[in-house]
Formats: sequence, C-alpha cells, structure tokens
Amino acid sequence: MEAADCDCALITWDEPGNIPDYLDAFVDYEAQIEIKEAGPNDESLISTSGARACGDNAVSCDYAYTVEPRLLGGDPLPDWMTY
Repeated sequence: MEAADCDCALITWDEPGNIPDYLDAFVDYEAQIEIKEAGPNDESLISTSGARACGDNAVSCDYAYTVEPRLLGGDPLPDWMTY
C-alpha cells in the first residue's frame, strides 16, 4: 500500500471571524482590534488521507492571508491614516 501525498486543497481554512466589515473612526480616535488567529479547520485535517498526509498542523501548506483596510467607498486609506 502506498502512502498518500499531501494535498493542501483538501484542507479548508477557518478565517478569523472577528474582523469587522466596517469600523467607525474619527481623526482623534484610536481603535484597536485583536484579530483571532486563523488556521486550518481541524475536521478537514483528518477527513481524507490526502489531508492527513500534510501533518498535524498542515505546516507544509501555505495559508497566508492579508488584511487590507479601505475606506467605506473602497478607496485606500489616506497617508495620514495608519492601520
């Protein structure tokens, strides 16, 4: 019997659920939001032999994500605003 190859496409991703779609901010207001860590869904790590072959934490799979803040209309933040 041959061992299965790691197939990262079989592992689903749990997005951080606490990033708000909109954040009201004012010029003199500073808001901080703790973003929960995202990662592979535990059930999907073991649901198929191709997913199990990737290892306990699926470290061989690239699950990088970025958060890009924008103004409500979709424009990028002005230079004087930081994220």
